[in-house]
Amino acid sequence: MSLLRSPEGSKSTSVSRYGSSPDLRKLDAMPSINITHRKRKQPENEYLTQFEDFRSEIMTFFKEFAKTQQETYSKLQKEITEIKYEQNSESIIIQQNALKQELTDMQIMNNTYQQESHNLKPRPLD
Repeated sequence: MSLLRSPEGSKSTSVSRYGSSPDLRKLDAMPSINITHRKRKQPENEYLTQFEDFRSEIMTFFKEFAKTQQETYSKLQKEITEIKYEQNSESIIIQQNALKQELTDMQIMNNTYQQESHNLKPRPLD
């Protein structure tokens, strides 16, 4: 049984179009063949626009989030300041009430001492 082989090309040139040539100097003599180079596939504009839309939505979200965080921080800072002021006001009121009570006690003691000193005045001798 004989093996089937592909037909051989013309024997006029030792270089075949589809194989390699042992003598590279002879390649220049070969007729030029139109070789096409394929470009890489570029992403479709639809994906690009979807990505840009997504990017702008995310950026908008982050900007709004940062704005709300800043507002919340400002509110907390204001409330803390108010609490400190109230705390200081309460402590001042407590101190003021304590001073008033101490003043009242001193006035009572002064009146008591005055009455006792009045009672201790010497009587004239007859």
